[in-house]
Amino acid sequence: GELVAIDKGFTFELDELLRASAYVLGKSGLGIVYKVVLGNGIPVAVRRLGEGGDQQRYKEFAAEIQAIGKVKHPNVVRLRAYYWAPDEKLLISDFISNGNLANALRGRPGQPSASLTWATRLKIAKGTARGLAYLHECSPRKFVHGDIKPSNILLDNEFQPYISDFGLNRLISITGNNPSSSSSGFMGGALPYIKSATQEKTNTYRAPEARIPGSRP
Repeated sequence: GELVAIDKGFTFELDELLRASAYVLGKSGLGIVYKVVLGNGIPVAVRRLGEGGDQQRYKEFAAEIQAIGKVKHPNVVRLRAYYWAPDEKLLISDFISNGNLANALRGRPGQPSASLTWATRLKIAKGTARGLAYLHECSPRKFVHGDIKPSNILLDNEFQPYISDFGLNRLISITGNNPSSSSSGFMGGALPYIKSATQEKTNTYRAPEARIPGSRP
């Protein structure tokens, strides 16, 4: 197998990754996501795609990864490295510390939801819109996310939003895995999603949970 750093300033060895403690963040048809703390104390998110994909498709996988790795925006999760082997595929990205929007709105199992002010909700909506606009119109390759929902909008401690999982379905199709559409994404329920007629211009989504209490829809 081969561990490839996309961000040349972000280097670590495969043994370091494998020795580190891992905590499961979520599991779905798109793979298992772990939080891993590297030896230098930096936490990363590691998505395990599992088996599938022969060596002939490695170049296609690597080219897709490189395109995703060129996406750099304050409201989009950065992909830092990947690992490819016949029996294992890993995506290593920045770890975003404060969970996702689904949990912030609805709460985790057994826990109450956070009390998000209207100003915070507006901040999240604006940041998400900026990230989507960049993916659609300004990134080196124009991406259509195709799966925007609260669980794919991660939050830091300042409630800055980060779009995650764009380009993931394409990578999984290359590896030959067949994730269930009903379980795409991870850690949270689905946001009502409206596909555009051509799926080229925009992702449109609505978040009824984000309305001011007592306001009209």
